[in-house]
Order: sequence, then structure tokens, then C-alpha cells
Amino acid sequence: MKSAHASVHRSRTKVSSASIRFLCRTMGALLVLSSTRFWLKGWLEELNNKPQHYIPFYRLDFGGPPSETLVYSVYFTLILCGLAMFFSLASRAAAGLACVLLFWVQTWDATNYLNHYALLVILLGMLAMAPCHGRRDQNDTIDLRWVNIFRAQLACVYIFAAFAKLGSDWLRYGQPLDLWLRAHWDMPILGPFFSWSWGPLIMSWAGFIYDATIVFFLCKSKTRPFAYIAVIVFHVMTSLLFNIGMFPWIMILATTVFFPPDWPEHLKFRSAVKSRFHFQKASAITLGKQYLLAYCFFFLQITTASRHYFLPGNVLWNDDGMRLSWRVMVREKSGSLTYIVHDQDSGRISNVNPHEYLEWRQVAEMSARPAMIVLFAKKLEAILQNGDGTRRFQIFADSHASLNGRRRSRMVNPHIDLLAVNLSKSFEGEEYSAYKVSIAEQHVVPIAATENLLLPMSKDAPLHRIDIVKSLGLRQ
Repeated sequence: MKSAHASVHRSRTKVSSASIRFLCRTMGALLVLSSTRFWLKGWLEELNNKPQHYIPFYRLDFGGPPSETLVYSVYFTLILCGLAMFFSLASRAAAGLACVLLFWVQTWDATNYLNHYALLVILLGMLAMAPCHGRRDQNDTIDLRWVNIFRAQLACVYIFAAFAKLGSDWLRYGQPLDLWLRAHWDMPILGPFFSWSWGPLIMSWAGFIYDATIVFFLCKSKTRPFAYIAVIVFHVMTSLLFNIGMFPWIMILATTVFFPPDWPEHLKFRSAVKSRFHFQKASAITLGKQYLLAYCFFFLQITTASRHYFLPGNVLWNDDGMRLSWRVMVREKSGSLTYIVHDQDSGRISNVNPHEYLEWRQVAEMSARPAMIVLFAKKLEAILQNGDGTRRFQIFADSHASLNGRRRSRMVNPHIDLLAVNLSKSFEGEEYSAYKVSIAEQHVVPIAATENLLLPMSKDAPLHRIDIVKSLGLRQ
């Protein structure tokens, strides 16, 4: 009994909330910087107001961005929330509001999805739930489990990123890193290393080892300072080499939760800003509900991030289970797309270029992703009907894609009517009625068979200069 009570006591150890308050302030600062950058660079107009049409997420179609005035109001509110978090002014409420608004922003157009904003939404939601005080005082403590929950979140990102790199393209051919580093061959000092045939492959293996081991070294007090230096070097390098926005800075600042919870209190520099608001400790019932919600969330996140292992096909090709799986920087995928529209009333068949309705950025993102191709086909039907719901269409796709420099191959089956596709099912293993479409002869003829929507990826090896298996004489 004593042992059991001691175990419960250890699990409920109270520690300083300084590290979580530091995380709250730094995430607030990044929120301000990111939102201000979108505003000043004109991206609010380019991403949200300029496009004529938008591609929704499946089952998250809120009609695209709101009016221009409301878009600017949302980002202004995000800036205010970030400032409130930074100055510890009602920071939990600010984090919660920012979490909801940023999630809403991400649902406006699926082509705008980025992993680092998904991570920021998650961290903001966790900060809103964490029972921290709004100001620093002697009794400002937090249950150790909350600190460990934040650590577990960061560990999920690193560990799933390591699993994602186990594919043959990354470790065997150094792809897609080799494709991206070609743009930096003229870079001082590191350029010759990047142009060396073994350079990208060495960096690929270094990236895999970093993701696979960094959490272990951050958890050990003796290796933690050196591990954090590695975190800084790694993410600063990725920021300099690749256009991945705020993600490196989110990871650099968020990873500080692996240090002792009171580490900010030992800094010589102390913030002179004092909070004007003070939140009382949550009751035991509230804390219990918060922990239950946090544990359910992690169960959901782990199952979400690993769901593609239980789905057929290659996730890098079919995108089934790609989002929220933390598969960071493991593919370079490009495509081309033309819709073939059959007006069943007139019998007329025509080609539709998606550029007629979407911006180049939207088309570039959509043309290599099967779900988006299907989603916009359904939206294209509504556009072509123009309010007349009696008109009947069939829409097919002439779609080709390349993964990590492979030879382009047809991705979406051109014989399947996209309007009949059920997105709640997997793209591979589900069969649909097939048709033979002839634009020249202006007819669509049913085929006496059913076929899969997604065609297999090219079996060719990706574009590469080095194959580590052959170079080392290993058996394939």
C-alpha cells in the first residue's frame, strides 16, 4: 500500500510552471511574427481573397475564406492573442481563442495546409488547457504530468518523422534531399559537399539518426545541453536551406520543455513584464477532466499519425493518411492535371484546365494529390451546373505525377467518374464502374468491368546519383 501511495504521489509531483510559461510566451511571439508576416507580404490577399474558388478538406467544408474584412479581422485577432500570450495577459484564454481561429483558418483551403501550423494549433490547444497561473509567484506550480504531456507531444513529432524516413528513397537514394540540395550547389563552404554524389545521402542518414535519437538524448541530463545544440544547428540549417516557414523556430523553442521545469528562473535576465490577470488553481475535478482529455488526445494523435500503416498502398503516392502523420520533408511530388467533362444531356465532351478556376499555387498543390483532385471535381460539377441542379455530368481526370524524381506516370484512373468516388473509403482496394472516354469521337462507353481509382506508382527507382545498396555491395 505504501508503495502504491508513493507511486501516485510521484505522478502528482508539483513543479515550477516556468518552462510552460516560457513556451506560452514564445509561441505567442511566433504567432505575432507569423501573422504580421502574412499581413505585410500580402499573403492574406493572395491566399484567401484572390482565388475564385477553394478546395475544401473532406467533411470540413466551411465555404472557403470569409469576406476580406473578416479575414483581416481574424489575423488582427491572432496578433492580439499572440501579444496577450507573450505578456501573460489572460494567456490561457488567448491561447484557446488563437487555437480555434488558426484551426478555422487552416480549413479555408486545403492547398494551404502546412505541418507547422497543425503543430502550432495543437500546442495552442494544450497551452489553453494547461493549468498555469497568469503571473509568476511563489505558488505558481504545475503538475509534472503536464510538463511530460508537452514533452510527449514533441517526442511524437520527432519519432514519427524518424519512422517516415525508413522508406527506401530517403535512406537508399538520398531522395528527395538530393533534388532540393541541387539548388544550393553554389552555396559557400557547403556547396561542394552538396554537389558531391554522397553528400545528400550522408545528410539523409544524419537526418534520420537525429530524429530517431534526439528525444533520448534530450531526456538525459548529461547529454541534454549537447542535444539542444544539435537541435539548434539542425533546425537553423533546415531554415537556411529550405522554405519551411516557422517550423524550425517552433521546434527550437518548444524543445526547451525537455529542460528542468524551472530552468527559466535560473536565467540572469528576468522579464520585467507583470501580468495583470491571475487565474486560480483548477479544482481537482477540473484537473481530472483535463488529464482525461489530454490522454484521449494523445491516443487519437498516435492512431491518426500511424493510420496509414493499416491502409493499403504507399502513403507518399496515394496520400491516404498523410496529414497529421508528421512525415516531414520525405517527398517531392509534382503532377499535371486536366479534367475531362462529359455533359450527359448534350453528349458534349470537353477538356477543362483547372487553371481556369484556380490559382497556379492551388493547381500545383492539387494536381499531385488524389483526394484534392476528387474534391475539386465535385466542386467543378457545382460550378458547371451554375445553379441548375438538373444538369448531369461525368468528370474524369487526365492526371500524371512524379514522386522523388521518378518518371511521370498516370496517377488517377482516367476511366472512373470522379463524381461517383466515395472519399470515405481508401483509394486502393475500392473498385468503381469504368468507362472508355473518347474526346475525338465524343462518346463515353461503359466498360464491362470495375477498376481501382488510383493507379500504381512507377516501379522505376527515383532519380539518384548513389544507390547505397549497390555501392556497398549489399544484397537487395
